[in-house]
Amino acid sequence: MDVNYSSSEILKILNLSRLFKQFEDEQLMELISVSRVESFEKGEKILAEGSENDKVYILLEGKIIVYAEDEFILTLRRQGDIFGEMSVITKSLTTATVYADSAVHVFSISSSNIYESSGHALRSMIFKIFLDILIEKLTLTTNRVKGFQATSEELNLKKQELVQKTVILQSVLGSMSDGVVVTDSNGELLHVNEAFTQMISRNTVPHSFEDWPGELGLYQPDKKTLYRVAELPMLRLHQKQTVDSVEIFVKNKKLKKGIWLLANGSLLKSEDDSDYEGAVVVFRDYTKKKLEQEALIKAKEQAEAIAKSKTNFLSVISHELHTPLNGIIGMTDLLKTTQMTTEQTEYLETICESSDHLLSMIRNILVFNDLESGNLKLKSDSYLLKPLTDQIIKKYRPIAQQKDVAFTFTFDEQLTIPLLGDKLLVLQVLEHLVNNAIKFTKQGSVTIDAKSENFNNQEIHILLTISDTGIGISDADQENLFQAFSQVDISLNRQYEGTGMGLVITKRIVEYIGGNISVISQEGQGTTFLVRFSQKIPESKSTPSEKEKTLEPRLEDKVHPQKDTAIIGESPKILVAEDNKVNQKLISKVLKKLGYEAVIANNGKEAVDIFEKQAYKIILMDIQMPEMDGLEATQNILKKSSGDSTPKIIALTANVTEGIKEKCLEVGMCDYMSKPLRMDKLSEVLKKHQ
Repeated sequence: MDVNYSSSEILKILNLSRLFKQFEDEQLMELISVSRVESFEKGEKILAEGSENDKVYILLEGKIIVYAEDEFILTLRRQGDIFGEMSVITKSLTTATVYADSAVHVFSISSSNIYESSGHALRSMIFKIFLDILIEKLTLTTNRVKGFQATSEELNLKKQELVQKTVILQSVLGSMSDGVVVTDSNGELLHVNEAFTQMISRNTVPHSFEDWPGELGLYQPDKKTLYRVAELPMLRLHQKQTVDSVEIFVKNKKLKKGIWLLANGSLLKSEDDSDYEGAVVVFRDYTKKKLEQEALIKAKEQAEAIAKSKTNFLSVISHELHTPLNGIIGMTDLLKTTQMTTEQTEYLETICESSDHLLSMIRNILVFNDLESGNLKLKSDSYLLKPLTDQIIKKYRPIAQQKDVAFTFTFDEQLTIPLLGDKLLVLQVLEHLVNNAIKFTKQGSVTIDAKSENFNNQEIHILLTISDTGIGISDADQENLFQAFSQVDISLNRQYEGTGMGLVITKRIVEYIGGNISVISQEGQGTTFLVRFSQKIPESKSTPSEKEKTLEPRLEDKVHPQKDTAIIGESPKILVAEDNKVNQKLISKVLKKLGYEAVIANNGKEAVDIFEKQAYKIILMDIQMPEMDGLEATQNILKKSSGDSTPKIIALTANVTEGIKEKCLEVGMCDYMSKPLRMDKLSEVLKKHQ
């Protein structure tokens, strides 16, 4: 490939080089005259490694690549770049191979040609050029040596620093109370500090982690299962798993009781975060804390067991107390329907008041226990507030009249809409506060006020105010007003027959339904309780049925079934499963008063046997009975019946603990009544299910 370069073009390119720029143009033109331009095609070899060469090449155009021992060294592409000079200067074989990476044109200066055909001046110029090249190369080599020396010095300094840091690190690790285990990038043991060996009562540890679980006695938190090697915290880290508060129980020949270790670890990252150089795991002896945790768990379990035992005890006590009370209250209700003298009526009223008071105390204790234990379940029923207040007024107005205390009630018309909440709890709050107000008021008045404070389409905020003109409460006594078994004045116990439970329960209930209660009182002037709570509004805004409006039926609504409603034959018979003789007698007489005949079963099994022989449309079922309880008996009866023969089974039980009603309904009972038995209530329930 022939390419013509003019002398002036070559001169211009030579002047680009520092080596040639020092000469006059005339001197360079003389050099040009004894030299030549060579051309090479892409891929063509210009110089071969290990060959003889007497030329210096100056790049005019193109791109070349340089290889040494088949490894790429560099690329030359600038006009004026020089190559091949060292083989000429040192008279040695070429140390690299040069290829044309494109069409290449070079200006070649042959040393032999110049020395043979040129004058002294030109040879002197060439010698100076070669000398400058040699000096440049030597300078570069010297600088590299100096740089290497400097690097070596830096490395020595770094080595010294590393040794110092290692000493400091070992000192720190040795002084730590926590155990430290360090591994390298391959997961091999690198370092274990003294604290770790002391923890596990060892002088040394095996180098291989394979031996750690068995020799050191490393167990899982169950204290029985040895750790697998792959599960050890150090190796988990190398598997890119997290090691955060890993529990290890250590038990061996020297640690017979065992200790607890808590392991936390992390990988040791490289400087560029591209990889990791090892891992470190810190072991902390937390035996004391673990034992404290286990003690707390045990204490909690014991407390739960005690709470369960208490609940069971109260359930039994409730049943045992309700059973005789059922007889007392039921029989007094029957007595009220007979002819009595004025004196007998007075005695009977005292019995009724005393039994009602005892019944109230029992129920308060049960409710308090449910609140304390968290067993009370908040219900969500659609109800009307007005019938609740009417029920309270109806119950306590006669008591107020006996004491010549005015009893008034004001009601916000906005509260006539249906509400969504636990109506029985709201009723209980009203009853406690009104009972308290009337009890501590000898003269004057008791007032109930119900109004809406805020109202929207989703909920309504209600304020209940119960005020009295009673004995009042001192500022000091108000601080203890809502504490269990506390009363404003102990001396008032006899006079007002209080246990101090009513207000405590009231406060707990109000807070349980999401409200709050406060008191304003002045000793000798009276007391006002303010109860604020909210209730949701049903989406349908449907009004509860007439049956739902009143929780307790009116005495005048008693039903006496006619002969055409007979259940078996012409006689309206009801199967009664009851094991207590007094209650059997009571229920029989009450049913007789209402126009029914009782067929008695002494236990659940007997009830099942009687039903198999003769079906009954209504069954009154006690829950706690020998041989077979009421829940199991109900399930058996319902399995043996279908269609028209399926009876309406009504629970009639002295067990009033939380959740018992739900259990009754779950097994298939259609209704629930708690003892003591009330004639009017029973009449209403029978009317509903006949």
